[in-house]
This record gives sequence, C-alpha cells and structure tokens, in this order.
Amino acid sequence: MKLTKAFNILAVLAGVNTIAADCTHGRLFVSDMDSANVYTYEIDGTSNPVLLNTLPTVTGMGPQFLYTSSTEGAVTVVYRGLEETAYQDGAISFIRVGVTPSSHEVAGFSVEKEDPSLVDDFFVSCARPIHHVAHDQKIAIFCDGSFEDSVNSTVWVVDERFFGQGNKTLVFSKTLEGSHHGVAVPVDEDHILVSVPTPERVANDPNASALPDGFHVYDYDMNLLHGLNEEEDPSRSCAGFHGSGVIDNTFVFACDQDHGGILVVDYGQAGVTYTSRALSYPDGFDAHRTGTLTEHRDSNAIVGNFADRATGDSKLVSFVPKQQSDEITEGQLLPLESGQCSFSFEQSGGNLILAWMPTGNLQVYAIEPEWMLLADIQVIDDMSSCDGTSMAPGQGHAYIMQGTSLIDVDLHDLTSPEISSIDLGFMPASAVVAGVPAGYACEAPSFPETSSTSAVDGWISIEQVLAPAGSTESTEFLRSFRNDIARSLGVGLNRVFVEETVKESDSSTVVHVKMSDPTEHDANPATGKQLLDQLIASGMSSATSVSSQAPSQATGGNGGGDSWPTGATVGIVLVAIVAIASIVAAVLFKKREKKALFDLEKANKGQSA
Repeated sequence: MKLTKAFNILAVLAGVNTIAADCTHGRLFVSDMDSANVYTYEIDGTSNPVLLNTLPTVTGMGPQFLYTSSTEGAVTVVYRGLEETAYQDGAISFIRVGVTPSSHEVAGFSVEKEDPSLVDDFFVSCARPIHHVAHDQKIAIFCDGSFEDSVNSTVWVVDERFFGQGNKTLVFSKTLEGSHHGVAVPVDEDHILVSVPTPERVANDPNASALPDGFHVYDYDMNLLHGLNEEEDPSRSCAGFHGSGVIDNTFVFACDQDHGGILVVDYGQAGVTYTSRALSYPDGFDAHRTGTLTEHRDSNAIVGNFADRATGDSKLVSFVPKQQSDEITEGQLLPLESGQCSFSFEQSGGNLILAWMPTGNLQVYAIEPEWMLLADIQVIDDMSSCDGTSMAPGQGHAYIMQGTSLIDVDLHDLTSPEISSIDLGFMPASAVVAGVPAGYACEAPSFPETSSTSAVDGWISIEQVLAPAGSTESTEFLRSFRNDIARSLGVGLNRVFVEETVKESDSSTVVHVKMSDPTEHDANPATGKQLLDQLIASGMSSATSVSSQAPSQATGGNGGGDSWPTGATVGIVLVAIVAIASIVAAVLFKKREKKALFDLEKANKGQSA
C-alpha cells in the first residue's frame, strides 16, 4: 500500500482543506436508509474508514442509491420516489468527491484532497430515476415514469465539467412517448442513445413488457442518427433489454433469451458511423439470459451474470466485446453454487472480480486468461440470504454492509485477508467508492499469475465421500475442502486443484487433489509435490505417495468439479484409496480431516517459527 508521508490523516480530522498525496484509494460514500443524508469517509492512511462529513442532499427521504461518474470526480445520488406520489417526488443530486489531480506540483505530489461537498446549485426532479450511465464526462439518467399513472419516461444528461454553474450543468433533457424501464447512454458531445418502448407499451396494453426491444441514436436536437430497433435482426435490436456496459466507444447491451444474446454497438467517432453486431448466448442455455453488466476502465473485458431465474441456475460470463464477433462460448462461463448477491470489479487494476454470495462468502476470481477462484473468504457466519447485506468494491478492499455494521475486507494478501468492522450508527441503503482519477490508483493487490501456473505431475486421492458427484452437497464439500487445504498450507486457491470421480466398483465418489508449483508472487515457495507430501504426512489422506495416473484412469469414472490442468505426467507411485461405507463414517472422516488440517497448520507454523 503506497502512501506519501506528506499525507496526514490527522490533518483531515483537524479540518485542513487541502492535502496532497501521490496516490489515493478514493473516498467511501454511504447513504442512510431513513434520511436524506450521505456520509463520507476517508479510507486513505487509516486502518478503518473515518467519517469526514455528513451531506444532507436535496432529494427526498431515503433510500438513496449512489453511483460514480466516468472521471470518479462526482457521486450521483438517486432517490426513486414513492409509489403513492406516482414517483414524481423522485430526484437526483450530485456530490463533488474532493479528490483531483493537482494543477501544480505540491512537494512532488500530484493528487489534492479536500472535503466532499454537495453541488447545491443544481438538481433534477423526475419520476422514478433508475438507470445511470456515466461516459465521456457526462451522466445520463433514465427516469422510468409511472405506467399505471400515465407519467411518461424522461431522459436527463448532465456534464460534470459544469458543476457549480447552475442550469448550464444540464446539457440535454427529453420527455419520451409512454413509459418503460429503459436506459440512456451519453455517446459524445452531441449524441445520445435512448431505449425504445414496445408499441404495445406505448398503447397502454396492461400486458405489455416494461422492457424495451431496441434503441435509437439521436443528436441533441432529436434528429435520428441511427436505428437499432429492427425486431427481426438480432444485430440491430435487443428484445427485453436490461443491463448495459461501455468501454471507450463500444457500447454493450444485455438482451433476453428471445433475442438470444448481447448487442454490441461500435461508434466510429471520426466518421460519425455506427455499426452493431450480436453475440449469441452459448448453445444449450435457451432459458438463460444476462441482465447485469459491469466494466472497469483498465480492462477490455465486460463481466455479466448469466442465469435461468426459473431454475435458479447461476453463472458469470466474461467477454471482450472489441475482440468478439459471434458466439459466447460455454468456456467463458463461470458456474456458481447459487445466485450471487452482487458482483463487481475490484477497483485498482481491472484484473479481479468480487462476488458477494448469500452464504456470507466473498469470492475473488481472476478472469484472464480464464476464470480462476483465487480466494473464498468467509465474511459473515451462518448467513443464508442476501437480504440486509450489500457490497461496495474498493481498491484492494471490499466493504460489506450488514445491519448498521460496515465490514472492511482487506484483499492485499489473498492467502490471509484481514477483516475488521465499525458500527455506522445508521442503516445504510447504498455505498460506493469514488475519487480515484485515472492513473492515480494506489498499488493493486498482488496475486499469483494464473497464466504461468502449471500443475505438478501427480495427484493424490482423498477418502471417498458419499454425496453423488455433481450434487449440491458434493459441490459444497469440494469448495470447503479446497479452501481448507489452501488455508492450512498457506497458499492461494489458484494452487489447489480438486476433482471428483465416480468409482465403477461401487459407484462411490473419490476426491482427488493436485497442487501447482509456485510463481514469483507466492509467499510459500514449496513445490507442488512438496505440498502434496505435506498432505500425505498430515494423515488426512490414505495415500502414501503421489500417483502418475489421471483421476479418470485410476477410478474409471467421469471427471467433474474444478478445471483439471493438462500436460504430460511422469510415473511416481500409486495411491491407496479407502472407502467410506456409511453416513456416520463420512461425518467421522470430516471431523478427522478438520483435525488433520489443524495439525498440519500447527506443524507449518512450527517450521516457520
């Protein structure tokens, strides 16, 4: 974590207006569920977030939703309004984050910080503002209106460069025909992409979908520049749109299963041309769709959810829209144990995805060159639902809210993340980290390079489990088992490979473990074989040595679970496998496994002392 000595948190607390630093983690903003207050916190140079100030916004009484601008210089505060007022009390206000690149050198440092402040000379009133898109130093808000009360949708575009100049901040606004749950995207200085409601919705058909089927691109005088609403052409439409992303001048829109994919729109700025194409969903997933997309300014990848809501089957999908032109493949999907509460990029480098799970686990994934679980962190015990919790991603941190508690998960060491918490004193509605100008992020978390990791030539077989291979119980066992091994050996999850196979003789399930050799980033320099030998010596496996055979060869079964590394293997020796005959035996095995892991952990600590 890189912070200049010139940065002094005590000076902040003393009310000094401007402080210089050579990098920043930004500020944390948290809105109150029960009031119009937004609380701002300093997260630089302090072990826990420290309250800077409280800003009473000009919107209604909470809850309020917070979003960042494309420059990270502003936070948008969105109050959606109340149903009993047809949402017409909805409002949007803006906060200056107070972190800017310096216009001059201050003792060699280049980031200046002052207290966050409310833009008090401008706000927007509209019915039910929901979708927020930031691009090209502009912020577009789509206000759905109210179908039941015949309140039309509206679009508003503000330019954050004009904050403090009153109504000059508003550069575009338009009342649309009818109402729908749509989106507006500020393309450049004079272009706006707006969703188009279905004809049935405009005709007030009570059975019509609230979701649009396509888009139009206009200039600010509402001249039509490009149409993307041709229902029969998937490359120029987006049935059931919900969820958007943007990378430079490439715009991405998630469509439903009837459309069958994702619409990508490229804007050729110089020639004022628009081209579009459809990326179809993988075959065999006819009931799945993407409905949420996220991006990071330092990544070319877009990440989205991919789910069948009827069955609860949930996955994440990663793709690079500028490089992909046809079908998203099944290999780009990440299966999840359950639907995630939320997911987002870790904010410092655009290399990691954070998934907040209903089990109270924060899962950390690398997305390049392929999906790989790096850490599975138990943050909240005995949690079974997303209700009452939320996550705000930061730089090397994830901020989890539960009740009035703010839990800070420090991710700088993924093998041993640190967790701390403070009591906010109020019930949070939304939170966001903002205020990191491009090029001024502090040092990103270090994690093993997934592209250079290769598995050692060998595997060991752990005692059998009774749950059928591929079942929910088996998947949960493998996840927990892999996590325990990584923690006990003091290595990242990316070095532990686990697979299950079915034994032909009695149809029982056998668990196999393989380890990878270390990379230059690993704190534990032991080779993969040395780690396997430690597992054998710990007594948690009936194996007496490492085998050269692949699991499918050893058991005659079908592989499953985590990806199995490929590559030539050399003969070492064979493995002994002991069967478990009953549920009682399985429970006893689990207890013994835990004890063996505990003993192994103690032994490792003793060796390093």
